Amino acid sequence: MKPLTRDQIRASNPEASVWVSASAGTGKTHVLTARFLRLLLRGSDPSVILSLTYTRAAANEMSMRIYDELSQWPKLGDAKLAATIAQHTGEKPDQVMLERARTLFGLILDTPGGLKIQTLHAFCQSVLRRFPIEAGLSPGFEVLDERTASELKADAVELVYTNSRKNPKSSFALALRKIASEISEFSFENLLAAMMFSQRAIMRSLQHHGGTIGFGKAIQQVLDLNPGETKSDAVEQFYASLRPQSEILLSLCEVLSAGNVGESRCAKTLKALLDQVKNGRAHMVMVQNYAESLLADVNNAQKRRPRAKLLSKKKAESHPDITHILEEQAATLLLLLDRLDRISLAEHTSALVTLAERIFSHYRSLKQQRGYLDYDDLIDITDRLFQQPGLAPWILYKLDDGIDHILVDEAQDTNRMQWRLLEAISDEF
Repeated sequence: MKPLTRDQIRASNPEASVWVSASAGTGKTHVLTARFLRLLLRGSDPSVILSLTYTRAAANEMSMRIYDELSQWPKLGDAKLAATIAQHTGEKPDQVMLERARTLFGLILDTPGGLKIQTLHAFCQSVLRRFPIEAGLSPGFEVLDERTASELKADAVELVYTNSRKNPKSSFALALRKIASEISEFSFENLLAAMMFSQRAIMRSLQHHGGTIGFGKAIQQVLDLNPGETKSDAVEQFYASLRPQSEILLSLCEVLSAGNVGESRCAKTLKALLDQVKNGRAHMVMVQNYAESLLADVNNAQKRRPRAKLLSKKKAESHPDITHILEEQAATLLLLLDRLDRISLAEHTSALVTLAERIFSHYRSLKQQRGYLDYDDLIDITDRLFQQPGLAPWILYKLDDGIDHILVDEAQDTNRMQWRLLEAISDEF
């Protein structure tokens, strides 16, 4: 282990509750390890220190650092051991601490179950193994490994495909077609993977909004859309705004049709659009064509803007009123296209969540049929266990009896529910 800096010595002080924020590779795990060693040197039993890491690799690395360091201490003389402890922990050991330091390696080897350096999922698994009946589980429950979990998720997706073919008019079949028709097969697979990764967040949102219908309404509200609004509704509203201006716009078409190529094209698309307005038929293709005649980068929402020159210099000088009309039309089209983008976003988000809810349902059923729990289940069930009235205080008391210190690695990646677990087990502190 490298010598600690002054700030690292302060951060590893066991007498202070500390949050360390630093860039990758600057020694946060080194500080956590030093804090663990300082707790041991000051008399804490290894069994009462709970260190939670983000990954199993991080847990293994921290354990190996501690074992490697402590295995060297019994071999050192007083002077060398004192210098090593001071260098690696910031402690200035007296003779009592030196004698304890030489016993620590044997102490951790004799600790039942070994050091409590584990992922939060592994901690939850150990809690549920200890209190399976209270958690409503079979004592012999199995935890899915990543490979089996991936296989079950693939089976759940395949079930949705199969059921969609059998029920082509179902909500999830329509959602599947809507999403699959917009993106490539490769992108669709990536989308499914991201969706499965966010399973808990999606389900929590669905529960909060009362299901997929309530979620869809909430999305529309967030995007400032009317309930149930469709693209056809927005286009029809645009058509309605054109009807009072029909005569003026038809006169505009006559002027533009005698202009250059761009002006002539604009006149042609506007005339076709006005014919649709007159017949009362909303058609997105014509709106798109008209927008392309007045706007640049129509299909890029970030860059979309009115064309730099809506009219030639000659035409603008001879018909100054036309420029103002075209500018108003361009501004109206920008608002319309923005609204259509928001409607599309709402529709695709709702479709994705509808599809996700069906896949998650199949995945839960497959797990239950085979008696499996996945990592999210470990967190969820442990959280419910810690919230049970009457039972939770006794369970937390039993846990608190064996935990005096909690160290959390990569704490910025700990989500809300995981923090609730940590708050529950540290509440008595």
